[in-house]
Amino acid sequence: AEAAAEQLRLYRRDPGGWRGCRSTGEVAVSWRPSTEFAGNLYKGEGILSASPQNVWECIKPVAGGLRTKWDQNVKDFEVIEAISDTVSICRTTTPSACMRIISPREFVDVVVMKQYEDGTMLSAATNVEHPLCPPQPNFVRGFNYPCGCFCIPVPG
Repeated sequence: AEAAAEQLRLYRRDPGGWRGCRSTGEVAVSWRPSTEFAGNLYKGEGILSASPQNVWECIKPVAGGLRTKWDQNVKDFEVIEAISDTVSICRTTTPSACMRIISPREFVDVVVMKQYEDGTMLSAATNVEHPLCPPQPNFVRGFNYPCGCFCIPVPG
């Protein structure tokens, strides 16, 4: 989990190579080739008219959290094992897509949550296998490289 958090910090510190691919008045999505796998990294950025704490409540990876209420790509989120107050093994499921052409997915990740001195909050995760969470029928097991969300306070 700490390695995933460090990788996300490195992505954040390295502004080079990102290319815009979609933009609205509120959100900009960019991509760049990954150096870890044969594919691309994607990041979405936006400024919300809300306190960092309220935004964090909507995105933080916790069982029974708000993410499943607003994110149509997250069907369920469960904690398999709490390692500490900030680290846990979690299973996330996604619904089928494209008229069920794409099967439902499940992801098992080690997740860390951090808060930094400047008020920035981070959830970082990466794939892990866990004996309490073998692959489930009717789901395709997905694999997450280091991924996560930053919630960064801005003035105003």
